[in-house]
Amino acid sequence: MAQQKTFVDALRSKYCDDFDLDSSDFVVDIVIFGSRPNRRSLKSTRSISGGLGDQEDKGVVIDEPEFPYLTNVVLMNYQISSCGFPTIENQKICPNVVDLDLSENFIDSWSEVICLLDNLPKLEFLNISSNRLRHNQRCLQNLDHDHCKLNSIVLNNTGVRWQEVVNLAHHLPALRDIHLFYNNYHSINIEPNELASCFKGLECMRLNHNCLKRWEEISKLSGIASLQTLILSGNPVQNIVYSPVKKVQSPRRLTAIVKPKQIEQKQTRNIPFALQRKQTLFKNVSDSDSCYGSAGSDYDEKDLEIGQLVDDLITKCAADFQDALAHQWSSPETWIGEQTCPNHSLSLDKHVCICQQTTDNSRYLPNTIFTESSVDSQVDNPASSERAIPLEDDKDDDPPPFPGLKVLCMSETKIANWVDLEEANKFPNLYSFKIQNVPLGSEFTSMEDRRRMILASLPKIKLLNGSEVGPEEHEESERFYIRYFNDKAEPPSRYYKLIEKYGKVVPAKDLDLAKGFQSSARLSLMMNDKCIKTIEMQTKDSVGKLKKICAGTLRMPPNMMRLFHISKKNSAAMEDDDYEELFLESLPLSRYNMVDGDEIHIDIELN
Repeated sequence: MAQQKTFVDALRSKYCDDFDLDSSDFVVDIVIFGSRPNRRSLKSTRSISGGLGDQEDKGVVIDEPEFPYLTNVVLMNYQISSCGFPTIENQKICPNVVDLDLSENFIDSWSEVICLLDNLPKLEFLNISSNRLRHNQRCLQNLDHDHCKLNSIVLNNTGVRWQEVVNLAHHLPALRDIHLFYNNYHSINIEPNELASCFKGLECMRLNHNCLKRWEEISKLSGIASLQTLILSGNPVQNIVYSPVKKVQSPRRLTAIVKPKQIEQKQTRNIPFALQRKQTLFKNVSDSDSCYGSAGSDYDEKDLEIGQLVDDLITKCAADFQDALAHQWSSPETWIGEQTCPNHSLSLDKHVCICQQTTDNSRYLPNTIFTESSVDSQVDNPASSERAIPLEDDKDDDPPPFPGLKVLCMSETKIANWVDLEEANKFPNLYSFKIQNVPLGSEFTSMEDRRRMILASLPKIKLLNGSEVGPEEHEESERFYIRYFNDKAEPPSRYYKLIEKYGKVVPAKDLDLAKGFQSSARLSLMMNDKCIKTIEMQTKDSVGKLKKICAGTLRMPPNMMRLFHISKKNSAAMEDDDYEELFLESLPLSRYNMVDGDEIHIDIELN
């Protein structure tokens, strides 16, 4: 195994020790222009690795950078395992680095990544691909400051888990681009609202070559309003479904209390146990080292499926419980909460108390919806007239899914149905779509026909597979789409929309462009209205060759004659306009549409 290095050692090895100064056959002349530095600057630029303690003892303040000229640093495959930055306060080795590539090294701890960010204040791009980040994930949760410059990070083949990505993104407010290739993601086990909160400014997410199969997982990204580009190439995605993520709301939102009393440190009631259990489960899973659906950990695909089924079951049970409570609260005479009527016990099939006997000091009032706030208010003040009133259903004011998405790449996926393209057409701002090497359209042998079918399904697209699309190509593709599905038993809904636009387009007729064309023709050589010879010529032969044959027949130079062509259909009633002179000797005879029976009239110019 190669000897591991620190980032500082690798930096000096590449940018300082590229040649041997003791070599006799290599001389470097260095000319320095500018003002002479003072003694303090000279002392401060000494090597930090040697004699640092002595300089500190002498009171020398080392505050000058060692590599101030570096802005782009590439240290790919340099066996780097740690940072190695000096521990001197305010000492920056390379404070002006903007672009850093540390891919294919041995960095395995998040604490080293954080150390890099802390010591490179101007860093905007960081590539740590193929560094297996397995250790010290909890340091991301303990970050106490943001890194406001970094706008692009590459985490390909690092084994990074979704919870780590989210924790890191919370402290990167300028993040615009994130790369997550080859991380073996089978699911996105983060709630959509948390993804939307940590990626507030994200514009491009690259999830190439992972293991995402269900669009339900991808739809968890739909709440990121700033997302403009989503790359899903190489994932086994089988469908596209444009629909918002169903949010399970707490039943408490269905009621409101008139002038509710402020309650402090109260245990939550009326929230389904399944929801609380689900949140605890997600927290425990994110804190553990064996997170299903994440790369860099040992997992079984069967355990993944079981985990996903359990997750779906919990969500469904919570939703069903919410629906039951919503129905139970729909009646103004419904009893809700842990409290029950003293005279009648409540159940799901008999939830309306018919007891109408009340006293002034009664805690259980008929025709009242009991909630946590209302019960406590009545306990503190029995004469209180505050009542819980049902609210109208909340209106869906949420933005549509993927509101800012402009570029979607689905190449090398498992898309095989034309209906999926109709779903893709529902994205409100999508204008560029890439879909290549997919089962969709495999029945077409022509790549041009496949492009037409895809384009007809996406009328709003301006770029398809990187090439620009104009209105004429759109119309041609839509007509081709109609002709293709004319004879199909169950055409997609897009077909009927195009029928309303163009009508039922008649299939194109097969035209034989070679009809009437002859490869050879029997021609009559005419002179003074008499046929002097009949010859057979190939229509690919030139006029010059025909003129030589006529000259040989009459035994005179070719430049003494002029040739005129008369078509067979015009030979019965000739007019002066029917003569077509053969004056350009380079043209083939096919240019004049010569057929059997045509006449070649020869005119002799004696002068």
